[in-house]
Amino acid sequence: MKISDIITLACLLAVFAIKMDLFDPAVIIDPVVVIDDPFPGEGKRLLIVYQTEDVDEMPYSQSLIFTSTVFRKYLDDNDIDFRFLDADVVPVSEPWKSAFALEREGLPWVFYSNGVNGFSKSLPGSREELQHNIDSIEVVK
Repeated sequence: MKISDIITLACLLAVFAIKMDLFDPAVIIDPVVVIDDPFPGEGKRLLIVYQTEDVDEMPYSQSLIFTSTVFRKYLDDNDIDFRFLDADVVPVSEPWKSAFALEREGLPWVFYSNGVNGFSKSLPGSREELQHNIDSIEVVK
């Protein structure tokens, strides 16, 4: 099989997947690894740890996570308690203190819990991707 045949086949498969609504080509999403609940207590919680001075250097779509009224409404509508905390400011109250102390592989970093399990990962590149991550974890109970 020639490389041009492989490319043609890949393009046909992509077109088929889009027409069958198998994926949205505009949003490429990293898989979420489910972990035990990163927060003590009950309830849905989201913690984003970041460096304030790095927000201006983030891609625009990622920086909108911090300011988007659409994202805030999504969090409110889904009863998700949330905090966006600078990495240099250690919270004093639970459950934020315990989650903040968990291991991170860099910044910005996000922790999410649906009250049973959750995820811990690098902050996605957009609010849409983060919402997809949160929605995907909801079914894993």
